[in-house]
Amino acid sequence: MADPDSMDYLSTLSAPELLAVSGRAEQMLRDRGVLRTRNRPAGDYAEYLIWKEFGGNLAPNSQRDWDVKTDDGERIQVKGCALPVGSPPSSADFSAMRGFDFDLLILVVFREPNYLVEEAWRAPIGIVRQAAKHSDYLNASHVRLTKQFRAIEGVESIAEQLRATAERLVRDGPTGDAAVPRG
Repeated sequence: MADPDSMDYLSTLSAPELLAVSGRAEQMLRDRGVLRTRNRPAGDYAEYLIWKEFGGNLAPNSQRDWDVKTDDGERIQVKGCALPVGSPPSSADFSAMRGFDFDLLILVVFREPNYLVEEAWRAPIGIVRQAAKHSDYLNASHVRLTKQFRAIEGVESIAEQLRATAERLVRDGPTGDAAVPRG
């Protein structure tokens, strides 16, 4: 068995580089039948990138409706999803929204195994309310990243912005991964 202490080089890697290593390890574990889902860390990384891009504070983990509050007070709900190579972005399955107490929704699609930003879209709450489909069974709503959703006036791609943010994190190395303010 590999000695975990021999992996000290990991401390020199930036967040995006660690995600690439993690993504590859997770894929190997899925191939071996150990992991069955792709739930983590796409959501947390999406929130982190949005916080790095827009500033402000990340919500406490118990916050229900928004994930990032900007310095201007804008409340952003962030949904992230990682897709395997070959899957179309339209197959992204984002987690449900239990409420609409936010100002802006940002959907981020990552490509496995490196967690590169494939697509990212922002939509104001008015559009989200109209586009969301409610599930009585879950008592929650979903937004699907369809061609129709992307074409709605007011829905805007921010993929280039987030790619640049992720590249900056790689360039800055681990020092760019400062402690995250919550609250």
